[in-house]
Amino acid sequence: MFSFCSNLLHCFISLSCVVTFIATAASGILLILASEEPSSSLGEGGPYALIPGIVFVSVAIVTVPLGIYGCLSVRNDSSKRLVIYTVIAILVSIVILLCSSVLFTFTYTNMISNNLNSTLWSELRKPNNSNDTSKMFDIQTKYKCCGVTNASDWFDPSTNWFNSSHHNQYPVSCCSSATISDPCTDLHQKGCQDALLSKLRLVVDVSFGVAIAASLLQLLTAGLTCYGNKVISKYKHYDIF
Repeated sequence: MFSFCSNLLHCFISLSCVVTFIATAASGILLILASEEPSSSLGEGGPYALIPGIVFVSVAIVTVPLGIYGCLSVRNDSSKRLVIYTVIAILVSIVILLCSSVLFTFTYTNMISNNLNSTLWSELRKPNNSNDTSKMFDIQTKYKCCGVTNASDWFDPSTNWFNSSHHNQYPVSCCSSATISDPCTDLHQKGCQDALLSKLRLVVDVSFGVAIAASLLQLLTAGLTCYGNKVISKYKHYDIF
């Protein structure tokens, strides 16, 4: 019975380590790639956009030695080491929860959205006509969007476009692919800020779910390790006598 409980706990710790590593590493890589999408389109971006993804990858790396430590503790029948493993597993789950709540909310909702808004407005104010080279034109063509929040942004008095006698015309890049014309009549309805953030939001939502699941898995592992430690100690005592 002692051997069975020990092997069962060993398998569960190993499985928990593998699942947590794959889930958090994949989420971290996806977050890094998704956060670079707006930056690559605009040619700039703050390093804070990569923080949640880097933290997730770091947590994934930590789970590898943690899992090995837990498995060795079971093999060596070390109750003290299993207690240490349980405490570290709980701390890892807390770190994952903090990443998913604080970092996601602070970094993505506030910092990235605000920075993207100001950067898009800066690009939108630059071009005078459709022949100018503009990152805003490229973004509108690539993401099928128009303006920062909507097409009317091109007629804001602060833009060079408005001040260059284009009051009744939109850039050609605002036209839908089926009706490209100048002047443009059929416009892309979505603003470029929402278009750029839509993919990022999807990845963030998925990563948030993965973070919660990974955190709960670590808490479950910690609880079962604590319980399994008691059971193993009990049957080990019986085996001795």
